[in-house]
Amino acid sequence: MEEEKVIGYHTTAIENVEDILKKGFHMSPSDRGHWLGRGIYFFSDLYFATEWGIIGVIKKETNDFEEWQDKCEVLGAIIDDEKYESIDLSSPTGYYIFIEFMQLLKNTVSEEEYEEIINKGYAYIIKVLENLEKVMHKKLLSKFDIVYATYPKKIYEKVKSNKPGDFIICAEKQICVKNRNAIQKIYVIKNNLEEIFNLVKRNRGVNNEK
Repeated sequence: MEEEKVIGYHTTAIENVEDILKKGFHMSPSDRGHWLGRGIYFFSDLYFATEWGIIGVIKKETNDFEEWQDKCEVLGAIIDDEKYESIDLSSPTGYYIFIEFMQLLKNTVSEEEYEEIINKGYAYIIKVLENLEKVMHKKLLSKFDIVYATYPKKIYEKVKSNKPGDFIICAEKQICVKNRNAIQKIYVIKNNLEEIFNLVKRNRGVNNEK
């Protein structure tokens, strides 16, 4: 990674904030079904952190920023990408390493089991790899302190085009911190939230086909 210090955004219920600021984030267990396995999750973009307040914290659509603000808080975290080891699964190098992990998995199960695992997608593969680590007493993905991955998000309808120079729009980059020590600082985000909330509300409530 080129960045030395990374800013991650984490949205949580308002009642969790004081404890997090005092004691730090709790690690989410792998059995929660998170896409990148066990760790502490952040978005690299404040937009997606704000949206998570709706779909992950409140868990219902709301057009009222004050209601959102009464129930949610966005925390920023400074993540040390220089001192701690990271991997970006969406990069060519990171994905090559992930393929090596999958090859190791392939060597430990039957062909039928492997095909079944692969067909369930990357999130499930990572869950299986975490279980494999316990069996083999060997670190695979967990040897990295920070794991990045980028996911497509259908926010705006893109003009159908495959021309050179087209760029990927509205991708969602997630950060999974597997070593709490990589988080240097935690603070509360206050600026620009209402503006971003209104953009999220607009995008979730109207047809944005271009």
